Amino acid sequence: MPRPRLIARLDDAAAPVTVVSSPAGWGKSALLASWAAGRQDRAAWVAGGDRDGFWGRVVSAVTSTVGEPPFAGEVAAPTGPARLMEVLQRTSTMPVIVVDDCNDAADPGELVTLAETIRTSGTGTRLVVACRGVPNIPLHRWRLDGRLAEISGADLAFTVDETADLFAGHGLILPWPAVADVHARAEGWPGGLRLAAMALGHHPVPAEVFAGSAASEAVTDYLTAEVLCPLDPQARRALTEISVAERLTPDFVNAMTGRVDGAALLADLQRGGAFVTRCAGTEDTYRLHPMLSRTLYHELGRHDRERTVRAHHRAADWHAAHGPPADALRHLLAAGDWTSAIRVAHRHWAEIVVGSRCLDQLATAIPGPDGEAPRRLWFAMALERLDAGDVVGSRRFLGLARAEETAPAVGSAAEPLPFAALELTATRLEAALGRV
Repeated sequence: MPRPRLIARLDDAAAPVTVVSSPAGWGKSALLASWAAGRQDRAAWVAGGDRDGFWGRVVSAVTSTVGEPPFAGEVAAPTGPARLMEVLQRTSTMPVIVVDDCNDAADPGELVTLAETIRTSGTGTRLVVACRGVPNIPLHRWRLDGRLAEISGADLAFTVDETADLFAGHGLILPWPAVADVHARAEGWPGGLRLAAMALGHHPVPAEVFAGSAASEAVTDYLTAEVLCPLDPQARRALTEISVAERLTPDFVNAMTGRVDGAALLADLQRGGAFVTRCAGTEDTYRLHPMLSRTLYHELGRHDRERTVRAHHRAADWHAAHGPPADALRHLLAAGDWTSAIRVAHRHWAEIVVGSRCLDQLATAIPGPDGEAPRRLWFAMALERLDAGDVVGSRRFLGLARAEETAPAVGSAAEPLPFAALELTATRLEAALGRV
């Protein structure tokens, strides 16, 4: 699909090096191929997949692009930079050298040497590299020197308009709210949205695309093959254990997994393009992409439901000790521990009401108990929904709690539930959301 806003970013980049970095399936290669094909000057394409013979492939791509005959014999690493310099300084054009999938195409040191060779050639040649995650090259130094332009996963993410265009290209004309819903669930991930467009042909209700097990198989298969399988088994197990949470800190990861290197693990996963991102404005708080989180959560309880319950209890214990209490409540409800959830709601309802966060990523609604439930449980679930920013869900559970309310017996020590405080906060939150 055409990406004119990103093509313009590549065209307008004044820096000699451009790095396009994101996890798998964000359209890096497709974008660069489209841009290279449409350039008026020449672009030399160096494919990834094998680090052996990198300099030979670079020199071959450049000589072919500028119309020079290939060098006789093999161009090995020791002579590669000099051979490339010769070609660049002989040509009257200013080619662009594109290295696709740079993680597999070259060692980090070779990429640094390539960038330095291009810079010292004085020819105005640009280097554009695509990589999964953050490449192990001195981006900080190039950034400081004004030699670096960057396009990240956030830039590659589809807008709602682009999502609508993608669906239209698949013959799907959906109501705008439905398009926005699927876009939000994928957070603009192009690969996920393409899978959704194909799945929607069989599942016309967008909410079912990622919620239904059959409809989500393609997403699960892709993320498992491209993101999870390449990971170290211990890192994958840790990710699975922490998939119960929406916000991840090193201490939380250590408590959930028994590891002592939570900070390094999270940083490495982010740098490696494993759909783990640092939360804006924080130093050590991360989050999983929601589609990866759902895949991992399904894996967590696939063979043992109790494993999921134990993970939620560990998370609840940690949040009970470190806060916020709303997260402890959420995990207890998810674990089906109604008694403990009621206890947390009773003790901390004021903190939860005052501190309602309206989460950036709306937490999935937690199924209630089968059959009747005590009104204090409905109140606890109303509190959890309020913290998540789900005003409709909060009021629904509040109504159930009120329906179960009876006048306390004379002399009873039972405390009335603070319905008015919850309702007032819900009204204010609804008004705030309406202004967004």
